[in-house]
Amino acid sequence: MSNNVYASTFNGKHVVLQPTDMHSLKHLYSWYLNLEFELAHLMHDVHMIPNELTFKDEFLGALKNTYHLFLFIYLKGESNRDPIGYVSTYKFSKADGYIHFSMFLIPEYRKMYYSIEAGIMVFNYLFMHYSIRKVCSTVFGYNEICANLLISIGFAKDGELRKHKYYNGKYHNVLVMSLFKEDFYKSSQKYLDRLQKSHTHM
Repeated sequence: MSNNVYASTFNGKHVVLQPTDMHSLKHLYSWYLNLEFELAHLMHDVHMIPNELTFKDEFLGALKNTYHLFLFIYLKGESNRDPIGYVSTYKFSKADGYIHFSMFLIPEYRKMYYSIEAGIMVFNYLFMHYSIRKVCSTVFGYNEICANLLISIGFAKDGELRKHKYYNGKYHNVLVMSLFKEDFYKSSQKYLDRLQKSHTHM
């Protein structure tokens, strides 16, 4: 049974979030081949992918059975229409009211507003349409940029798993973070107002 929600395209002021297609899958595969991707992304333990076809088959299976949302991030108005990253949600617990979240952006876009806007649209959608009281996320301990970004939109640090994730001969600490619905709307209202204004002037 499929868990994935085939949501409509999300339109922001600077970015657009769109469901998976074959074009975006090619980019996802190229990111997986990059060692830097594995350091940035905690959800999958992918160490060796035989070929692009096998990767696509495995991912499409995960899209049906693992992910709740999986949306690629595009710059609004870009002519070449290549994705710059993605957002995903998974492990949705209806009984306990939480869901897990992850995001990946290619390096040249990580210090910009795009990640905040993409996250804001997804969190607002989740809290408005589902009985979710909090969103959970994990971040490498050394990734201060990502941790501070999450904190800016209401996330709090729940704890730290010491020497938890093994990569390249070393164990890395992992931060466990969460965002409660009330904290999101308290911290992110200015971003939501900005998105609303951009839509009314379109």
